[in-house]
Amino acid sequence: QMFGGSSVGAAGKVFKYASQAQEGPAAPWMTKGGSLGILNAVGAGLIDVAPSGELVPSIATKWKGSNAGMTWTFTIRTDAKFHDGSPLTADDVVYTIQSHLNPDNKSQSAGRLGDCTSEGIIKVDEETIRFELSKTNANFPFAVASSNYGLCILKNGEKGDESWVTKMNGAGPWIMVSHIMNEKTVFKRNPDYFDKAQIPSFETMEQIQYVSQSAAIPALKTGKLDSIH
Repeated sequence: QMFGGSSVGAAGKVFKYASQAQEGPAAPWMTKGGSLGILNAVGAGLIDVAPSGELVPSIATKWKGSNAGMTWTFTIRTDAKFHDGSPLTADDVVYTIQSHLNPDNKSQSAGRLGDCTSEGIIKVDEETIRFELSKTNANFPFAVASSNYGLCILKNGEKGDESWVTKMNGAGPWIMVSHIMNEKTVFKRNPDYFDKAQIPSFETMEQIQYVSQSAAIPALKTGKLDSIH
């Protein structure tokens, strides 16, 4: 995990890293290059993709395919909270995926959902969601994983357009403190993040946008940056 865990630096430090310039707002329906790191910091997805490429639990604790890969059943954790303190529920997960599939929202992530339809997303109970796909898809878990950046879970009813940027009410390991598009985003760590092993060791993180990696190198060499992403 780039933005969580305790493998880098000492607690109490500020972590500053350079990211590419934003091509669009850091909003789930609109995410493009440069805003992805922001969404990964504040948001939590249904499944995470580890650096190895392996799928690992996040909001979904487990998942299973059946019916020759046309049906996928996900178990949803019940201990996750949004940054506003409200619990993240199965209803929020259903709403999130359906909002991306709604053509009125013009989601950048909708095309990656492939054979998933809004009608095929079924809340079985408070801890279970079933996806009935229109055809077999053995790779469907990857389509709803963190590699599909815009699919961080939205609170039921909240829009994922540019209005979301003012609060960034996600459930991820970092809470947005301030954000100026294509300049700097400041975060504080989320002490209530559900994955206790991934609560950041840093108290604060600053993501600073640069037009290129080479433009950020002088700041890295002089200690004004800790990392270039």
